[in-house]
Amino acid sequence: MKVEATGGPFPEDGIFGFKINPENLELTGIVPGSWADKNSSVQSFLGYRITEVNGIRVSNEQELRAAESDCKSKEIIVFTLTKVSNQKRNTR
Repeated sequence: MKVEATGGPFPEDGIFGFKINPENLELTGIVPGSWADKNSSVQSFLGYRITEVNGIRVSNEQELRAAESDCKSKEIIVFTLTKVSNQKRNTR
Protein backbone atom coordinates (compact mmCIF):
# COMPACT_ATOMS: atom_id res chain seq x y z
CA MET A 1 0.00 0.00 0.00
CA LYS A 2 1.33 3.44 -0.94
CA VAL A 3 0.48 6.58 1.01
CA GLU A 4 1.53 10.21 1.02
CA ALA A 5 2.55 12.17 4.09
CA THR A 6 3.06 15.90 4.00
CA GLY A 7 5.05 18.31 6.06
CA GLY A 8 5.91 21.91 5.95
CA PRO A 9 7.14 24.47 5.93
CA PHE A 10 10.58 22.87 5.79
CA PRO A 11 12.98 24.29 8.42
CA GLU A 12 15.99 26.44 7.72
CA ASP A 13 18.33 23.84 9.31
CA GLY A 14 17.36 21.44 6.49
CA ILE A 15 16.91 18.34 8.67
CA PHE A 16 13.86 16.06 8.50
CA GLY A 17 14.24 14.74 12.03
CA PHE A 18 13.17 11.15 11.70
CA LYS A 19 14.98 7.89 12.29
CA ILE A 20 15.23 5.30 9.54
CA ASN A 21 16.55 1.83 8.99
CA PRO A 22 19.39 2.61 6.52
CA GLU A 23 19.00 -0.78 4.85
CA ASN A 24 15.48 -0.19 3.55
CA LEU A 25 14.51 3.42 4.50
CA GLU A 26 11.84 2.21 6.92
CA LEU A 27 10.68 4.92 9.32
CA THR A 28 11.56 3.69 12.79
CA GLY A 29 11.13 6.82 14.89
CA ILE A 30 10.80 10.57 15.14
CA VAL A 31 13.29 12.87 16.87
CA PRO A 32 11.32 14.69 19.61
CA GLY A 33 10.97 18.41 18.91
CA SER A 34 12.18 18.05 15.31
CA TRP A 35 10.51 19.28 12.12
CA ALA A 36 9.05 15.81 11.53
CA ASP A 37 7.63 15.81 15.06
CA LYS A 38 6.11 19.30 14.88
CA ASN A 39 5.26 19.85 11.21
CA SER A 40 4.55 16.60 9.42
CA SER A 41 2.21 13.66 9.31
CA VAL A 42 5.14 11.25 8.95
CA GLN A 43 4.85 10.01 12.55
CA SER A 44 1.59 8.31 11.55
CA PHE A 45 3.53 6.03 9.21
CA LEU A 46 6.18 4.36 11.37
CA GLY A 47 6.91 0.99 9.80
CA TYR A 48 6.52 2.39 6.27
CA ARG A 49 9.40 2.77 3.81
CA ILE A 50 10.13 6.13 2.19
CA THR A 51 10.13 5.73 -1.59
CA GLU A 52 9.89 9.35 -2.80
CA VAL A 53 10.51 12.87 -1.53
CA ASN A 54 8.71 15.57 -3.53
CA GLY A 55 8.35 13.19 -6.45
CA ILE A 56 12.03 12.18 -6.47
CA ARG A 57 12.50 8.43 -6.07
CA VAL A 58 14.85 7.37 -3.25
CA SER A 59 16.10 3.84 -2.75
CA ASN A 60 18.94 4.22 -0.25
CA GLU A 61 20.09 6.49 2.55
CA GLN A 62 22.43 8.48 0.29
CA GLU A 63 19.58 9.32 -2.09
CA LEU A 64 17.33 10.22 0.85
CA ARG A 65 19.95 12.60 2.27
CA ALA A 66 20.46 14.13 -1.18
CA ALA A 67 16.68 14.71 -1.46
CA GLU A 68 16.71 16.20 2.05
CA SER A 69 19.46 18.63 1.08
CA ASP A 70 17.50 19.62 -2.06
CA CYS A 71 14.49 20.69 0.02
CA LYS A 72 14.19 24.42 0.38
CA SER A 73 13.34 26.35 3.51
CA LYS A 74 9.58 26.89 3.93
CA GLU A 75 8.79 24.43 1.11
CA ILE A 76 5.92 21.95 1.62
CA ILE A 77 7.38 18.43 1.57
CA VAL A 78 5.51 15.38 0.24
CA PHE A 79 6.73 11.88 1.12
CA THR A 80 5.53 8.78 -0.69
CA LEU A 81 5.68 5.75 1.57
CA THR A 82 5.07 2.02 1.13
CA LYS A 83 4.09 -0.35 3.90
CA VAL A 84 6.94 -2.69 4.87
CA SER A 85 5.80 -6.30 5.01
CA ASN A 86 5.97 -7.90 8.45
CA GLN A 87 8.66 -10.31 7.25
CA LYS A 88 11.04 -7.51 6.22
CA ARG A 89 10.17 -5.08 9.00
CA ASN A 90 12.88 -3.72 11.28
CA THR A 91 12.55 -5.41 14.65
CA ARG A 92 15.11 -3.36 16.58
